[in-house]
Amino acid sequence: MFSLFYICFMENSVSINIESIIRRKTEQILTSEVGDELVMMDIDSGQYITFNKVAHLIWQQLEQPVKVNDMILALMEKFAVSKEECTKDTLDCLNKMNRLNMLSVL
Repeated sequence: MFSLFYICFMENSVSINIESIIRRKTEQILTSEVGDELVMMDIDSGQYITFNKVAHLIWQQLEQPVKVNDMILALMEKFAVSKEECTKDTLDCLNKMNRLNMLSVL
């Protein structure tokens, strides 16, 4: 359901789970919408990152601090997906974003 494409990443060892409260970091990231996708550049590392429609929607939800479980429930309302699949795919996506140092875990 979700895929996150990126070129290399900086390691962040904090793992995100459904109880985590997270928020996106924006200080070092430039963004541009291209159709349903979001193209980003980390100005500190020079990395380019492209989010598909679903990862873009997740990124939008991270503007304010959000509990991961609440995000999963919101995504389930928007897409016809089981809780198990949505949980797995959302956590995979968020942990990829976290490895790219794009998130703050509160």
